[in-house]
Amino acid sequence: MGMLIGSWRVGVAACVGSVVAIVVALFLGGKPDLVSTGLYGFSPVLTAVAFGAVFTKRQPEAWDSP
Repeated sequence: MGMLIGSWRVGVAACVGSVVAIVVALFLGGKPDLVSTGLYGFSPVLTAVAFGAVFTKRQPEAWDSP
């Protein structure tokens, strides 16, 4: 929820990453109890946020050097 409040783009990327991770985990035979506890969803959410919100051309400030 915090990601969505901070930026709608980051929130959408996180939700899409989570849904894709859950579907892929279940499709590949992941145990439903482990999937429901979120063990298969944390890293894909971070990856989706990185690719979907940080490394896009719509946000040039992501590439600015400090």
